[in-house]
Amino acid sequence: GRFFRLTGDDAPVCVDTGYLVPNGPAFSPDGGYLYHADSARRIVYRYEVADDGTLQDRLDFITFAYDWGLPDGMTIDVDGHLWVAHWDGSRISRFDPDGQLASFVRLPASRITSCAFGGSDLDRLFVTSAGLDRQDEPLAGAVFEVETGTSGVAPVGF
Repeated sequence: GRFFRLTGDDAPVCVDTGYLVPNGPAFSPDGGYLYHADSARRIVYRYEVADDGTLQDRLDFITFAYDWGLPDGMTIDVDGHLWVAHWDGSRISRFDPDGQLASFVRLPASRITSCAFGGSDLDRLFVTSAGLDRQDEPLAGAVFEVETGTSGVAPVGF
């Protein structure tokens, strides 16, 4: 797979290649970092975002342990903590700005796909799951609402 950047006035620009299963992305609250995963490699990368919007200095930021499942969709909170969904891991995890696991929330489905803050104060975390090949899980494919004690960052228009 390849990772593209949209500039708004040109064709998409390829900024990285070699992905097996790309997922994410999420930006830090100040826009200085972009987080992006290669699920099959179990890695969440962190890029620095230059003033002109280009990406530089890719870092292996978080490596998922095998018993965590695979990193999937993600979002960021106002404290700069990255929330990552665990495909085949039955949870979402919150990582601090240094990439250390700060907390996690177990969920009653194994294939957690993504998460996003919503609600009038962006203080509710909505978490999606997949029902694919999970007929034995009654809540597989459900959307969960999680109280996190923090809030998300308002979306930025393109």
